Amino acid sequence: MKAIIERQLPLSDTYEFLWINRQGIEGGNACACDNCGKVIVNMAGIQNQKGERFTVGLDCLKMLTKALRNFTDYDDAVYDFNQTVRFMTLYNKAESTQSDGTFVYATTRNKKGQSVETMYFKHLIDKFGFQL
Repeated sequence: MKAIIERQLPLSDTYEFLWINRQGIEGGNACACDNCGKVIVNMAGIQNQKGERFTVGLDCLKMLTKALRNFTDYDDAVYDFNQTVRFMTLYNKAESTQSDGTFVYATTRNKKGQSVETMYFKHLIDKFGFQL
């Protein structure tokens, strides 16, 4: 288990999870972690009780989560993001796609050659900034 080390963000503060962005180095959107100072491309936004906002790397976010035992929305956001990435991979390979404003549908073929339609929530695709 990694040691919990206090860096720039005090462990005496409480933090609220705001957003997550995972994109990889080819996305070209890098910055420095407000906690440890390392260059990050996978990042999250948090806010302390004073309303100050910070951008931290996912490793620092996990450390803060363990240290403070808060960020109840963090696990849900990571799950939603991973499910959205999975759907967008399917969407980008789909034979046909459509949207009704609430759901996005992607039609693909399974290993037997049968047509399979998968639907996903449009608001989650929009939330994480994916382009349809």
